Amino acid sequence: MIVPVLYEAFRVLGVPEDVRMQLCLGTSIAIVVPATIRCCLAHSVKGAVIPGVIRRLAVPAGVGLPAAR
Repeated sequence: MIVPVLYEAFRVLGVPEDVRMQLCLGTSIAIVVPATIRCCLAHSVKGAVIPGVIRRLAVPAGVGLPAAR
């Protein structure tokens, strides 16, 4: 949902079209990753995180981030 909104916002701001989508994706990742880490830490304090699941998903998530470029 955020990428199309960013795309239009960057269009209004005059960002050139040839870099607009890359900027949208990078900005989206820059927002999602810290928010995810913060949420995971907050849920971990409450005991609502299963460490084995986090370990199993960490590598595929790390591999998937560069593929989003």
